Amino acid sequence: MRQLPGRELRQRLRFGHRAPDDPIVFPGEPGRSHDHSFVGNVSTNAFSTLETLREAGTTCRRPADTAAYWVPTLLVDGSPVAPCYRTLERVQPAPAGLKR
Repeated sequence: MRQLPGRELRQRLRFGHRAPDDPIVFPGEPGRSHDHSFVGNVSTNAFSTLETLREAGTTCRRPADTAAYWVPTLLVDGSPVAPCYRTLERVQPAPAGLKR
């Protein structure tokens, strides 16, 4: 893959899973949030920590990228639609250990 400085998400991030969890807004409270679609880290849930994320697998092409990415789940006619990420904009990662 060609290196594009500042465009770290220029890779394919496959859909991972959905859950009504938000480890930043409602840490340790599963089911408290609205539904989210997760890509990247395969273990992301309400109990995620920096350590659990670093130890888990990923849906990213780069195996070392175990970051967790999530968005509210998009519904079309009541059915969830898997996210599709594609950008050429400059993207900055969240700092390791981000807390609310």
